[in-house]
Amino acid sequence: MTHLPQTATIRKTASLVATAALALSVLSLPAEAGKPKGAKNADPKGVIKFYAGYTTEWSNGWAYWAPNGQLRIFWPNQDKSYTKNAVAIGTWSVNSKGTQCYQADWHARKKGSQTTEVFEAKKRCRDHVVDKEGVVWAKDRDSDGDWWKLEHERKKMKKGETKKSAFRALAKKFGVAY
Repeated sequence: MTHLPQTATIRKTASLVATAALALSVLSLPAEAGKPKGAKNADPKGVIKFYAGYTTEWSNGWAYWAPNGQLRIFWPNQDKSYTKNAVAIGTWSVNSKGTQCYQADWHARKKGSQTTEVFEAKKRCRDHVVDKEGVVWAKDRDSDGDWWKLEHERKKMKKGETKKSAFRALAKKFGVAY
């Protein structure tokens, strides 16, 4: 049975991991100015097409945005009391305003334990708009950062589930079915 302080630590770790994943996604992109003047919400179908079926790869983690709305994430644990890596399984969607949101349950183990702990990360969202020239811009809602051109993210994305076997092995290690 998990005690409250450990649960709080796990939730804090989940929040830090999710924030770090999004932050690295944005921080590795060139900084842009504020929201473009006259920008309108992006077409949801275009936003879905941009992400669906692609793996976003960062220097130390990745996320696969499945066309069916499933999300699989690998990220190194920041909490040193846990094993090196964590995996998350969740869902992603795009609303009628072109906002992409996701939520995932993270799975990790304390060092020396054979029991996988599951913790839920809060829902994260990213707004998408299109400027007068047709350029799509994005901004993470829980970030104080600026708007950035979505095309810069494509450089970190690869078509297909490029880390499928690695994710499958980690999920199996943690006893996670997906």
